[in-house]
Amino acid sequence: MIYTKEIQSQRLILRKALIKDSESLYNNWDSDIEMHKYVGYELHTSIENTKKLINKWISEYENRRLTWVIEIKENNEVIGVISASSNELDNKITEVGFSIGTKYQGNGYATEALKVIIRYLILECKLDIVKGGCYSTNVKSARTMLKAGMKEVVNTDKEIRYFEIRKEDLTRKYVRVMDGIKSNAGGFEYKLDEINYSDNWNPNETEPDKMGGFNFGSEDKILRWLHRGDTMYDVIIPEDTEVVLCNEEKGVWRANKIIVTNPRQITDELVIELYKKTTLSNKVLAQCLQTLLWKNRLEISKYIIRDRVNKENVDEFIKEFEDYNKKTEIFNYDELGQDSKTIYDMLIESCI
Repeated sequence: MIYTKEIQSQRLILRKALIKDSESLYNNWDSDIEMHKYVGYELHTSIENTKKLINKWISEYENRRLTWVIEIKENNEVIGVISASSNELDNKITEVGFSIGTKYQGNGYATEALKVIIRYLILECKLDIVKGGCYSTNVKSARTMLKAGMKEVVNTDKEIRYFEIRKEDLTRKYVRVMDGIKSNAGGFEYKLDEINYSDNWNPNETEPDKMGGFNFGSEDKILRWLHRGDTMYDVIIPEDTEVVLCNEEKGVWRANKIIVTNPRQITDELVIELYKKTTLSNKVLAQCLQTLLWKNRLEISKYIIRDRVNKENVDEFIKEFEDYNKKTEIFNYDELGQDSKTIYDMLIESCI
């Protein structure tokens, strides 16, 4: 059952609003002109307005109203609000919104509150996706969502930035592929088991290559990137890291700081293990048939065809393999290397 459960974090209590909160909420939040620039209702000019709002929330708590006031444990001041939409709960999806009074901003309270609400909604309420959004000019809210573990979803909307976190994100394993300990792009030499900081980070960029930072992948999709090196590392995301999801289909993220640890040689046995865990689409797997050849893994490409390709999906594999290998506007079989020809011939034979 999902409801506005009282939740405590290190410094905060998140709970249902009470009429006794009216004065504190009005003074610290509801009458805050600066904060109301990004809130979806009019600035309140009296405590009576705040009382009416709280009474409305109280009347709706029995009907899946998910609104928490944010109270500081140390002084019992109510400094803001965090809420979740009930519109898509039946689909195991919600959208969160939050705001903190201006004089209490900059202390990490919003991030702390958002983190515990996300864990409650996903781990206890069994939701699959928690979404969020803010105006592109609201840099503070965007950073709060990134620091709380939400990933930015790259989009073409210039006015709104979108974020989300999925159930699997709380347990997802991140990895990175390199030659040794040095990045193939730019030659950055990572420090093992320490926080590596990027001196070039702009998460507001819509083009991933211009964002800077460090890129990495998820274990379930790293098969697409094994040609990037001979060693795979686990990636740990430190606290308060800003993370952007750049390409969900291929499993690509960027962050302003990461820890790389647990290096291991990429062997054929590891590649097969990663393939068995993969959630890549047929389209991206068709690309993998070629990228694996760049590391002389012909037998593994054959293994994938035998395991994955059938008469129902072979046309999709062939088309993507052709598109990925185009040197001109028209696919040219004669320009393929011998291993690529072997794989292409196997795909054609799968049609028969």
